[in-house]
Amino acid sequence: MSTYVVIAYRWGCTNLHQYLVYAGPDRTKAEALAHSENDDRGGKYGVAVYEFDTDGTGYKEVAYWGAGMNNEEHPSHN
Repeated sequence: MSTYVVIAYRWGCTNLHQYLVYAGPDRTKAEALAHSENDDRGGKYGVAVYEFDTDGTGYKEVAYWGAGMNNEEHPSHN
């Protein structure tokens, strides 16, 4: 079973402020919370959903809602 982790990145930058939004087994919940967090923060935070494999060593980005001003497709290092 996969685990999903949702992280919010200020202005979509991985090296600025970031915080955990959700971690758990439900992808639908992870994506809904990520989209909601992005809306609730007024576009200041880009929010990514990552899917981790069963042993927690591999992961991939499965969804991303970008920060409003940057229009980025993925979080990036500033």
